[in-house]
Amino acid sequence: MKFLVGFLLAVFATTNTITAAEPVGRVLFLIGEAEYDTDVTLPEFARSELQPAGYHCDFVFAKSNDRQSADVHAFPGLRAALAKADVLFVSVRRRLPLAADMAALREWVAAGKPVIGIRTSSHAFAGKDAAGYRKLPGHADWPSFDRDVFGVNYQNHYGHQPGEDDKPTTLVRVARESANHPCLLGIQLPAGTAVESHLYKSRNLDPQATLLLQASIAGQP
Repeated sequence: MKFLVGFLLAVFATTNTITAAEPVGRVLFLIGEAEYDTDVTLPEFARSELQPAGYHCDFVFAKSNDRQSADVHAFPGLRAALAKADVLFVSVRRRLPLAADMAALREWVAAGKPVIGIRTSSHAFAGKDAAGYRKLPGHADWPSFDRDVFGVNYQNHYGHQPGEDDKPTTLVRVARESANHPCLLGIQLPAGTAVESHLYKSRNLDPQATLLLQASIAGQP
């Protein structure tokens, strides 16, 4: 089953938990990236938006962000937390977990359970030939995670343009065929809405995936 769900909305060795008084569902946040500070922003989002709505949120953080350490690929408590979850929320960049943890993630997806991924999660478990990004003994990768789970191919990102002062003009729009999709009810997005954000190239949409939003960089193909 393919999922394409997008929302624009420090690292610990143990699983941290935010509890709700009367949980209506259990969300597991899997976080392992050092570029976008989601180890800070996602717990804040959970406290302000999900917990008041009655959701129980568990957090599993990568043990390290140091690419020189094998702990960069370790996610303590992942399998136990995944066994209790209803939804998996992924914010990970090029981490290669223990083989047993990866098997649990693959089983979750194969069972058709829901996955939400943001930003670098398109290449969450893809390594590369560089120090700190290679697969270690006893660990596993999943280079086709983008295609298998989100129904697209990650093809790098747009670079910085001269004179933009690190603020490219990204134009976001609702996909024409999804204008009345339930996920977009109540969302107002005028044509040509501009945001200050770098854009990833996610292409070759799988026929089973549903495209909700599209974006482009001004002056770029």
